[in-house]
Amino acid sequence: MDSDGNLLLSFGQKGQGPGELESIAGFWVFDNEYLVYDYNGFKFISYDYQGDLIDEKVVEENPVNPGFPPNIPITVHAISSHELLIPSGGRNGSLFAITNIETEEMRFAGKSIGKHIGSYNHEEVQEAYSKGEIPDVNMNLVILESSFSNIYSFQQTTGILEKFSNSGELIWEKNLKVPAQDNLFDQISRKNQDASKRGEPTQLFAYAKAMDANKNGVAVLLNTPEGNPVTVARVPDDGSRLDVITFPGLDQEEFGFLGSFSVSVDDSRAYFLNVQDGIIYEAEWPI
Repeated sequence: MDSDGNLLLSFGQKGQGPGELESIAGFWVFDNEYLVYDYNGFKFISYDYQGDLIDEKVVEENPVNPGFPPNIPITVHAISSHELLIPSGGRNGSLFAITNIETEEMRFAGKSIGKHIGSYNHEEVQEAYSKGEIPDVNMNLVILESSFSNIYSFQQTTGILEKFSNSGELIWEKNLKVPAQDNLFDQISRKNQDASKRGEPTQLFAYAKAMDANKNGVAVLLNTPEGNPVTVARVPDDGSRLDVITFPGLDQEEFGFLGSFSVSVDDSRAYFLNVQDGIIYEAEWPI
């Protein structure tokens, strides 16, 4: 316990042995256990609520697109201690797969936006950026989240949010693009053309930075052009409406492009994370 009476747990010492961690890229709370995703080792480690090791599962390669770099998927979301949501990149005409890492069963869901690209060609990607275009390999990028029996998938290149059942059946979809994003892709295009000429890093064409879901609905931290306040799109569980919330007191440049965002369980507070500097910003959640 800390001085305020909060329970503090320590588990997974840094290293490569059983139960040890190298780089935490995901953390989920399930009935009677915590699940931690270690990106570097592609390991999924379960601990009980006292912080003691229950089990560890090492996945040898990306089960959805084996051999496709990166072999370890960038985006992974767990819906149970053994079921994962992994982007499919358009494989089998889908957007993501529901993968059981114990039984190796896999169900594909969502309708792909572009064709499936089976290999990564660095020259083709850089050529697309130099022209201010979206590389074909990035057309099917999605952010994935879940809550109870629901799966949410946000299409980064279209701005479409979709809700699925845990079995992968589409329930509803909603376009989350807001007026503040009208010139977003034009701005990214110009930046990427300039960056390509100077040999500097390019930026993904993406309508969102992060997403979080709970039993009441889903909230998406939107990517907007420079000069706009931090903007979040919120859709209730039934998909009946779209609320756009701005936070003028926060500077979106503080979070960088790959920011992190979450809403408290009681829907009263929002939290924004500056990943690079390790700073958390708290704000009232007005819904």
